[in-house]
Amino acid sequence: MDRWRTVDRIFRRAIARPDGPDREQCLTDECGPDTSLRSEVEALLSAREQAESFLEEVVTREAEAVLETKDRALIGMRLGPYQIEREIGAGGGSRVYLGRRVDAEFELDVAIKVIRRGMDSDELLARFRNERRILASLVHPGIARIFDGGSTPDGRPYFVMEFVDGLPIDQYCNRERLGVRKRVELLVRACEAVDFAHRNLIVHRDLKPANLLVDREGQPKLLDFGIAKLLDPNPTLEAEVTRSFARPMSPGYASPEQFRGESLTTASDVYSLGVILYELLTGARPFPVASGTVSEIERVVCEQRPARPSTVVLRVPDSTREGLASGLGLEPRQLSRVLRGDLDWIAARALEKDARDRYRSARDLARDLEAFLQHEPVRAGPPSALYRFRKLVERKPRTIVATICAVFLMLSSLAVITRLYFDARRAEQISVERYRQMRDMIGDLLFEIHDGVASLPGATPVRRQLVSRALEHLATLRVDAATLSAEADPDLLYQLGHAYRRIGDVQGHPGGPNLGDTRGALESYEEAIRALREFCAMRPDDLAGLTSLTEVIDRAGELLHVGGRLEAAEARFAEAESLRRDALVRSPESRALRAGQARSHNRFALIAALRGRSEESVRRYREAIGIEDRLLEENSDDPPLERARAVDWMSLATVLAELGRVDEALAAFECSLGLFEDQRRRRPADVQIRRDFAVDCGRYVQVLLTRDRFDDALRWTEKAEALNHEILRDDPQNADVRRQLALGAQRRGSILLHRNELEAAIGAFESAVDDSSALATADPENFGLRRDL
Repeated sequence: MDRWRTVDRIFRRAIARPDGPDREQCLTDECGPDTSLRSEVEALLSAREQAESFLEEVVTREAEAVLETKDRALIGMRLGPYQIEREIGAGGGSRVYLGRRVDAEFELDVAIKVIRRGMDSDELLARFRNERRILASLVHPGIARIFDGGSTPDGRPYFVMEFVDGLPIDQYCNRERLGVRKRVELLVRACEAVDFAHRNLIVHRDLKPANLLVDREGQPKLLDFGIAKLLDPNPTLEAEVTRSFARPMSPGYASPEQFRGESLTTASDVYSLGVILYELLTGARPFPVASGTVSEIERVVCEQRPARPSTVVLRVPDSTREGLASGLGLEPRQLSRVLRGDLDWIAARALEKDARDRYRSARDLARDLEAFLQHEPVRAGPPSALYRFRKLVERKPRTIVATICAVFLMLSSLAVITRLYFDARRAEQISVERYRQMRDMIGDLLFEIHDGVASLPGATPVRRQLVSRALEHLATLRVDAATLSAEADPDLLYQLGHAYRRIGDVQGHPGGPNLGDTRGALESYEEAIRALREFCAMRPDDLAGLTSLTEVIDRAGELLHVGGRLEAAEARFAEAESLRRDALVRSPESRALRAGQARSHNRFALIAALRGRSEESVRRYREAIGIEDRLLEENSDDPPLERARAVDWMSLATVLAELGRVDEALAAFECSLGLFEDQRRRRPADVQIRRDFAVDCGRYVQVLLTRDRFDDALRWTEKAEALNHEILRDDPQNADVRRQLALGAQRRGSILLHRNELEAAIGAFESAVDDSSALATADPENFGLRRDL
């Protein structure tokens, strides 16, 4: 009995001390060397702790069960026009339910996020309000939209957002058995959504596959901005959120600076995207951890460098490796070769320990991934000339071979021509027929190879090289043409004029894909005009030559107009119209001349609008449309004329809007948009139609804004941006579509400003200024680009 009293006395004294050194010292003082006594007391202490833990677990479990039962009571409840159907997710202090709009306005499935009962602390409420505020500022096809918000009958806040019926990006890729290229394409689209958030000064801080769902259409959707951070926040709100959630993160995807509790920037999201990229490519995380504890993950993430994806893919389970390879039909080692190089470098750059060494933005990461897809050099790769040449060969092997052969043949041909010419001059035995044959061979090579290159997506860099080479050889032919007598070879002058016109189109014609070289294009057009004038002087009755001359004079006028030289442009247009009028007297049924007459009306309408003669502009556009209607009634299979008619309707609508005749303008826009939509449906691969359609959407938006139709304006802006991004994805160096994207960002800023979304509007305007400045710097002769700024 005395023994039990002693054990009880020491036990009670020990539990009065805090667990740790104080309690250990108490046991040492009371028990002394009696180890048996100490063991009995420690056994009682251990039993007490287990009992308390058990009771606490029971109480917590019962409390959660009660709260969950009450949360289930929301199912079937109506919140505003939405009825809660079932729970679809929970975590982070909130539950997400599937809801359905039931007010008979329209049918819509939504996701409703509600604070969990018992979790509505001040800190969690601040975090919830932060997420709602951020989602309201983000309108992007790659980000789940917010529709509504409010409070439940018992006072808990909720918000209603877009329901994404999809799978996490990694599960989607595995289910669809996507190959490497498809996975990279999918992540590029996710990067675009993240970059949009960054440009609106928002860092997500919790990017992971579970927050990147891919819907049934294959569109990635960014979700869960619950721990997102405003880079320029409301200080009170940010401090309130930060106090209780000092280091919110998902450890498997968190950056080193998140683990260290440092200030976060967009580079932290870039790191998380790098982890997702790594996982999509290899089926494994960059940092395998034995224990899986947060401290162990932190140590590995902050101290170890990840293995290269091309190495890891050989060590993952066979089922994962074969699933990755199946989309490309490659064996595992072949798959490793696909990952080796560009994708190894891109992943390593995104996963750098120091944020300053990573990609500066999600947009930069996306650009390198797009470069990989297009076989272009990636910025994360070595800057060697050999690497860049290898990428060029990978990108366009047939084109490179064809170009090299073409250049070789042209140079060889020119050498032969030159030799024959000088031999003939010295011997006075020049063979005009031999020269003509060689000339025709060079012309055919030049045009056929350029057309083959121009039809390929993303052909701008190769076209630039071919244009440079072609100009050198055309200059030589120009000298030869001047040396020969008029009777010897007038056809060479026609071919020279035709060639210079086509090269001018590639260099800078504003009506299509071009290299952004306005000055070079104008010089090429002037060379074409000189050659064709000489040809027409030799053959005044040649209708094809006269038609080509009027077309290239019009093109020169268009470039003068773009450069702000309106008087010179009008003089060119008048010259072309006069030549057409004289030719129509001789050939009134010529379809080419009548179509050219419509173009003349179009050009004069443009100048009249710029000079304030709006009524004259309207009359000219209507005359152009009338001629085009009659020609298409005679023969409807004329794609260039169909496009010209749609463009004239768009231009007419623009002038009517400037005159304040908004109803007429809207009707004209509906006509032009309908024509472009029909042409796009019939010719989906036509890049020019996509470009014109995007321009028309943008102009339509400007008129919608005058009627305060902001939702419609935003919808058409997004359509224009989607069309332009399609073109840019195929041809990243297309200067014309980059300008259209800059104008689109400017329109988006105006819409957001009208909707009082100031931060998002500022981000859109800054993007427009940055892009327009870069374009104006690259092409200083383009007055339109300076006007955009």
